Amino acid sequence: MTLYEDLAWRGLISQTTHPDIGERLEKESFVVYAGFDPTADRLHIGSLIPLLGLVRFHDACTKPLDLLG
Repeated sequence: MTLYEDLAWRGLISQTTHPDIGERLEKESFVVYAGFDPTADRLHIGSLIPLLGLVRFHDACTKPLDLLG
């Protein structure tokens, strides 16, 4: 299963800006990021989805970045 197919199967994609994004994810290298608020007391369950998404992209040989701030 490709990265795009996996994300779509999990219901994490509802629409895209490019119809060929699935093919581009397989051929090109991307940098993806998720931002988190460092002033919060702690991470919560809402932070889990972006973190798991970063893991999926990392497993697909894409460079993930966690941003604080």
